[in-house]
Amino acid sequence: MKLNISATDQIDYSLYKADGKSKVSGTTLYYSSNFGRVQETIELELRGGVYYLQLRSLHDSSYQVSTSLLTHNESFPESDANNNDYVDTASPITFDTLYYGSVGLEESDFYSFTVANKTDININLDYYTTMNNIKVSLLDKYGKEINCKSADATNGHIATDFVFEGLEPSQYYLKFVGSWYGYGPYAFSVSAYCNHDFIRTSKDATYFKKGYYKDTCKKCGYSYIVDYIQKKKLSIPGMYLSIDNKKLAVHWYTVSNASGYEIKCSTSKKFSKSKTKTFTVKGNSKNTKKIKIKSKKRYYVRVRAYKTGMVYLIWSTSSFLTTILFLIRYSAHLMCCIKPDVKYSSPSKSAIGWYLINDLIKMKMNITV
Repeated sequence: MKLNISATDQIDYSLYKADGKSKVSGTTLYYSSNFGRVQETIELELRGGVYYLQLRSLHDSSYQVSTSLLTHNESFPESDANNNDYVDTASPITFDTLYYGSVGLEESDFYSFTVANKTDININLDYYTTMNNIKVSLLDKYGKEINCKSADATNGHIATDFVFEGLEPSQYYLKFVGSWYGYGPYAFSVSAYCNHDFIRTSKDATYFKKGYYKDTCKKCGYSYIVDYIQKKKLSIPGMYLSIDNKKLAVHWYTVSNASGYEIKCSTSKKFSKSKTKTFTVKGNSKNTKKIKIKSKKRYYVRVRAYKTGMVYLIWSTSSFLTTILFLIRYSAHLMCCIKPDVKYSSPSKSAIGWYLINDLIKMKMNITV
């Protein structure tokens, strides 16, 4: 709550709880030459309830008072009848959960938790303080202080971690203390802490899933992925083309671990769907596919390997040829100088590849017939 007090002369203020006796706050407010009057804004951390404000002056003085409220949405809202000011009324908490609270001047908040196995704990704290410091104490199951941590604020804000080591299985309490050194809203969580001792393991990649390197703590079992290993890839099959009895023979070099091959044959250089036929050859032992073709057309062919489970490799570089009727024009003049069973370069610039002389003879015979 913000309490705004303006007065014509020096004035004393006191704030009491509902019983009219328990004083929450109070001080003397002095005349300010900068304002030409008393002008003060007082920030107070109050729980739900009824309060009384007393103003007193030794001189004739007029005054104005206004208040504004700001709620902190505490995880365990407090009132005079229901609070966590003592060990007996501590609010129960669990690990790895974020809690919100607010501690006032000369007030303490207590929280209880249980440790099942010997461990270190970490208190992650985010604290907006009206002053410069916060104090957090760890108490045993009897309410006796075991350890105490404190931190200083920067521009009214503290973001820090407190580590308490060597907690045996038992019940414990946390105490957040509000004082002139620091009070206000805060957020915190409790988690197991480990000075990790990691070992590294790996899992091999497959054609379907990435592999990875993983670090695992030998003490607490915490683990995380350090890096990933890319999926395995099938090699790109090399290929070449030939003509066999008026059919286009597609030959490829088998790829290790392939489940089969996919061949596309098209009269379109871009392999447009309407002008392309797709053939599948299962298994990895066969490396030739014969395709019926028409004369006086140019055919483009490409091959890729696949792995069962729809894992495909990228396509091979496409090869093309122009069919027999076009090529035989260039082969007739070679018949007088070529020798049987010797490979010769195709006279066409269409880059068919190498041909046996016997193949050229067959091509000529097929045409004359």
